[in-house]
Amino acid sequence: MTAPHPTERAAAPRSAVDQLNALLVRLSGPPDFWDRPGGDWAGVPASPERREAVGDANAFYKLGSKALRRGESETAGQWLGQAVDHNHPGALLRLAVLFHRVRGLPELADTMFIVAEAGQYGHGDAPLLLRHYVTGVREHGAHQDPEFAEELHAAVEAGVAGPATPAG
Repeated sequence: MTAPHPTERAAAPRSAVDQLNALLVRLSGPPDFWDRPGGDWAGVPASPERREAVGDANAFYKLGSKALRRGESETAGQWLGQAVDHNHPGALLRLAVLFHRVRGLPELADTMFIVAEAGQYGHGDAPLLLRHYVTGVREHGAHQDPEFAEELHAAVEAGVAGPATPAG
């Protein structure tokens, strides 16, 4: 049996590294538009004196997002609320999702108020969601937060069909 050529041995670790990188990408999930540790939420990096605070806010956003995905409302609210205290646009939109999950269709107007706040801080999904809410017509376009914007669109569609009435 002949030994592999030296260049073949060198290629094996690269392949293993490529496989590991591919696995890490799959485990990390889809990219998150608002995961910005530098705090450049409005397209401008945070000033040096605010870097630590916005870095913390971004960490709060990520923790709140994980809790929201797991359905842990109280924990999600605590973390997202802390991120919102630093005007994190992504946290505001996800807080709207949480608010809707907890309060439901009877409070859809308040949910959309939170969406509007996210828009005030630069969240690009807010205008699409608000136009859908006001006109009842959904515009299809790319979302900055497709995972959670879809949930809000579904809420708007259910609200446009008529608010749910309590069984009784």
